[in-house]
Amino acid sequence: MGSEFIENLWGWQATSPEIIRSWVWEDLKAIYIDDSLNIGLDDFLQEKHNVHVQSNILAVMLVAIEKGFWQASQQTQTELAVKFTKNIVEHGIPGSGHTHANHPIYEFIKPMLSLELKRQLAEVLASANHNPVGEVASGVQHIQEISTEIQQKNTLDSTQDSTQNPKSSEKKETTSEENESENNNEKSTQQEYLLLGLIIGILLLVLAGYCRSRRQLPKPPLMPRKEG
Repeated sequence: MGSEFIENLWGWQATSPEIIRSWVWEDLKAIYIDDSLNIGLDDFLQEKHNVHVQSNILAVMLVAIEKGFWQASQQTQTELAVKFTKNIVEHGIPGSGHTHANHPIYEFIKPMLSLELKRQLAEVLASANHNPVGEVASGVQHIQEISTEIQQKNTLDSTQDSTQNPKSSEKKETTSEENESENNNEKSTQQEYLLLGLIIGILLLVLAGYCRSRRQLPKPPLMPRKEG
């Protein structure tokens, strides 16, 4: 519910920072964390799996502060950091968004925590990053990181193919140029047909107007016949 809204808001913040001001984050904290509307939202977000939604919301708020988008007071920063850490320690890491174990937000909040909370947080993060022998790593990666790796691999494979098979590479380039030429010819033909249709339409309109004006012209009076 609120998590998706906060993620979308963060997208606007990151791409158009002039739109989202500090007061927006202040109001969100008042509603989602402090329950300023007195509707029991803070209690609701502490129930069962809803606590992970709250952890994601807190993480996005802390990232907004860390990036300098939200000029929050030190008291607000500490309050959010402590609440976020307690959620992680007591309920675990949601494992998505800005909450995965390797996110730099944890380094940002550590100075705001007590020694005991820092120790407990370190244990949770270490446990999340621990990979038993023979098992695949369970740490969460960003989609962007994964896609970058795939793109690099594809680029490397493509380079190797072109080096090993220069004739094949030249053939692909020739085919690509031919396809592009065919597409350009098709577009040119379509444009010519459109232009021809436009000209014909204009001519028909002019002809229709001429015929209408001819019908509306007054007929000349009949001359009386002279009797011989």
